[in-house]
Amino acid sequence: MPELVASGAVDAGVTGYDVCVEWSLAYDEPLNLYALPATRTSFVTYCTVAGRQVETIYTEYPAITAAWLRAHARQDSVRIVRMRGSTEGIIRVDDHGAGVLLVTSGQTLAANGLDMDVPLLATDMCLVTRASSRDWAVTAGKQALPMPSFAGGGEQRADVVGGPAHGN
Repeated sequence: MPELVASGAVDAGVTGYDVCVEWSLAYDEPLNLYALPATRTSFVTYCTVAGRQVETIYTEYPAITAAWLRAHARQDSVRIVRMRGSTEGIIRVDDHGAGVLLVTSGQTLAANGLDMDVPLLATDMCLVTRASSRDWAVTAGKQALPMPSFAGGGEQRADVVGGPAHGN
């Protein structure tokens, strides 16, 4: 959806906040994100087995993961592996593995012996438009959502979403 909006193929779309943040960070493309009524809040979360020395992070969110690691000065010591679909089992069997993945209840993590350590961002449905379409009718009265506080390597990226910079 973010690619369709950014390319101009569609004027606006509805998708997950996590999808838009990942795409915006990966392609450095300004998009406006607006909150829609909550449906089922999930969290992009760092998880691992307690006490591990992490060398590899498996994730569907490599751009979010890299930005978070840069903000915490850990980039040089951790390898990021892009995954699709369920990664909990892979994290569990890798003695030096961790994950950055989407969770809702945490039950799947618990079933795989993983601990939820740090929730990086709350994610819900959002409306996404091009940065140049700030006056698009549906956005009237909606406040633009910020990028997560770690997205700019310590600097806020309010320009990416067209709103004030606030951390998640």
